[in-house]
Amino acid sequence: MQKYSRRCVIIFLLFLVFGLWPAAGYTEDKIIAAVNNDVITQSDLDEFTNYMRMQLSEHNSEDEVNIRIVGMKNDLLDRLIEDKLLIQEAKRIGVKVDADRIKYRIDQMKLRYRSDREFQEDLLKQGLAQSDLEARILDQLYMVNIIERMVKDKVTVLPEEVTEYYYRNIESYTIAEQREFEYFILSDPDLAKEIAEKLSINRDWNEVAKKYNLDINKHTGRQGGELRPEIEKAVFKLEKGQTSLPVEIQGKYYIFKLIDIYLYRQQSLLEVQSDIYAILQQMKMEQDMTKFLNDLKQKTYIKIY
Repeated sequence: MQKYSRRCVIIFLLFLVFGLWPAAGYTEDKIIAAVNNDVITQSDLDEFTNYMRMQLSEHNSEDEVNIRIVGMKNDLLDRLIEDKLLIQEAKRIGVKVDADRIKYRIDQMKLRYRSDREFQEDLLKQGLAQSDLEARILDQLYMVNIIERMVKDKVTVLPEEVTEYYYRNIESYTIAEQREFEYFILSDPDLAKEIAEKLSINRDWNEVAKKYNLDINKHTGRQGGELRPEIEKAVFKLEKGQTSLPVEIQGKYYIFKLIDIYLYRQQSLLEVQSDIYAILQQMKMEQDMTKFLNDLKQKTYIKIY
């Protein structure tokens, strides 16, 4: 079986939340792979490709979806084979799935639609019925449960590993100098100038906001590309408590007030230990997932036609 990016598929498997697989058809079809006594047909692969396209289209343009689908095309059959491996093993060792979780997943999917009818129509466009969806969710939950039992629950991260990782990557755990500031946004340049003059005399922003019916916006940002250049230039030259002159940005007029300065500092191990634990846990899970899948493949009949 052609190898592919193991990391991508492992992360996908470990963090399945609402992903669903296409239903296997019962009509005659070309068999393209066998996994023990289960088969994968060309229609399975086509439906899976269409489903991935549907999922990706929620957050990407059509061109971006096409590019990503082309990049994934050679990997999809391998992923379907690995799904079969996981589902078969889950059933073999007696993994249980709570039926209520299937209903919950369906209900969560329906929240994306304005009505149940719209939901059913969208399923129909993909060649699916709700029963197909429920079957795929069942398979997905088998995969999630076996990964939790055979991989995730067995991962251990030791305190000394967290400490070692911190000191080995200590340069990554720094906080650049930051500025906390408030600002008004106005459309009228004359009004912006008038308000800026008042603020230079009376620095009570709450009073000004109430008088002119303005919202006080707040933000904290660091120097070096996080802020728009115009904002960075205006904010980083202010003294604490000082108010800027109006700054024009894309037809709007901004007035800034510097609230506080947070100097560059090194984060302590205590501050970041939970983040490091999560990183190490993820790394170990990926390694263990690779081994788990490879072990399953060694004892499984797999044939690609």
